[in-house]
Amino acid sequence: MKRLSAATALGMILSASPALAEITPKSVWDNLNAYYDRYGLTVQTGAVEEAGDVLTVRDLVLSQKAEGSQTVIDMGNLILSATGDGAVKMNIADVATGVMTFDKVSDGEAEAATDGAADADAAVEVDPDTDAATDTTPETDAAPDTDADAEPEDSAEADDDYYDDHQPPRQVNFEMRFTSDDITVSEDGDAVLYAYLIPRTDFIVTAIEMQDGSTVSQPLQMTIENLEGHDRLDGTDAGGLAQTLNATSIAIDFNIDDEDAQGTGKVVLTGLTADNKVSSTAVFGPDADMAKMLQDGFSLTSDMTFSKIAGEIDMQTVDDEGRRQPLRINMSNSDIKIGVGMDKNRLSYAVSSGAGDADFNLPDVTVPVGFQLAGTDLRVELPVSAAAQPQPFSFRYLLDQVVLKERVWVLFDPKMVLPHDPARLDIDVSGNVVMERDLFDAEHMHQADILDNPDLTDEQREAMIDEMSPPFTMADLSINNIALALFGAAAQFQGKLTTPDGDASEPVGTITGRFQGIQALTQKLQAAELIPAEQAAMLPMMLGLFAKPDPQAADTMTTEIEFREGGQVFANGQQVR
Repeated sequence: MKRLSAATALGMILSASPALAEITPKSVWDNLNAYYDRYGLTVQTGAVEEAGDVLTVRDLVLSQKAEGSQTVIDMGNLILSATGDGAVKMNIADVATGVMTFDKVSDGEAEAATDGAADADAAVEVDPDTDAATDTTPETDAAPDTDADAEPEDSAEADDDYYDDHQPPRQVNFEMRFTSDDITVSEDGDAVLYAYLIPRTDFIVTAIEMQDGSTVSQPLQMTIENLEGHDRLDGTDAGGLAQTLNATSIAIDFNIDDEDAQGTGKVVLTGLTADNKVSSTAVFGPDADMAKMLQDGFSLTSDMTFSKIAGEIDMQTVDDEGRRQPLRINMSNSDIKIGVGMDKNRLSYAVSSGAGDADFNLPDVTVPVGFQLAGTDLRVELPVSAAAQPQPFSFRYLLDQVVLKERVWVLFDPKMVLPHDPARLDIDVSGNVVMERDLFDAEHMHQADILDNPDLTDEQREAMIDEMSPPFTMADLSINNIALALFGAAAQFQGKLTTPDGDASEPVGTITGRFQGIQALTQKLQAAELIPAEQAAMLPMMLGLFAKPDPQAADTMTTEIEFREGGQVFANGQQVR
């Protein structure tokens, strides 16, 4: 399901391309209409008035229908005026209002989602037109069991609970407010350039109306300070977009007020920069086939940075006995970088951060807890398109220098026996996979969407998950480095495995490992009374089955695990399977 958002509406205003030989207010408006139509939006206006070099669009309303919802945004008046030097000034209304309405889940749908516990082994069929799930278990001639057919006393109540918990809101009302916006459209060679500066943008969820008639007032507000950027669109069909933008800060404030929790929260992102590039000749829309779009040449690169992210939550939660308990969270992180890339060959995602700090006051925890870290790094690269030949992939995750604050140690190590050394986790693997189908294969993406259908019982959903196979088979895996350092001990592994017959359950290859400080850590865990003496004695014995002492380093063990054809496994030359 895809819905038009307030941010989408602003993006359309900022990114639409006249791409005409001469930029005039009329050409800008004509192309905006074509742009909206291309994205499946309905445009309504009260009037379109031309007076000299000024075109005024009165009462501009954008709307879009999607499965289960509809969004309508009243953009007010849009004024396009020639500047006299070959550019067009675009003036949007100071306030735009919007409403999202949602369909109500029927009683039958809600009951279907809670029914069928006795049909756990039933086959599942899904109507491709309606996404409705049906039970295809063959009927039998067995006489009905009146006791089994009797409805449990709490069945109706259970169905009502599910029905209430799985309802979308009836309606979400929101506003967008723009302060002193400055948007200019001009030619830039063969491209069209949109330059904009909006000192302040507010997106406010003014009310959420629930299906039971209750209303949540102003639960969320997002404020963007000093949004400035340039959108450069190439070609007459707007097939290429290069965007750079920055903002001083983005502040998100939210209020929570329900029977389980009450409180406020705030997240502030400062120093935003973004550099985005899109190339596509495909028509976008709710029914767009991403796999086909990629094959037709769609590509995307996006790089975003924040100098700092800080957040705080101050809430009162309610436990099972109705008692209120405080929940407070303060977090901050610096130097955040996010990168995304996608084309018909590769999908890449990377996010990293610098130093971070977190403090928590949690229910049922007697002292505040917290940690600091030096940084994190996550990088994933995957093939996208089906191919008979293996294609490379990689995965990297680093959690660097995690240090628990001293008050945390009191909770589980009051005797202060354990080393307070920083913890570190490093996972670096790569290899090759055979893509048996496109990563964004429409049919399988549709099946994944169906998993959210409230018509499905838990048993039907589990059966569908079991039938859904991954889009690839493993050809080979290189363990470049898997390392963990914790409580003064460390473990590290390297190796390479292949799957000659494409069967990941019987790989061939070797993995080597090294363990340091395990004996000392075991003794300290026993001294801290975290493990009993018999377990402390058993742990080195169990490790000794797969590892051997390193004669050149104290309290160090090494291992070599060899996987051979036929499923045989050897540890340090001794067969274990």
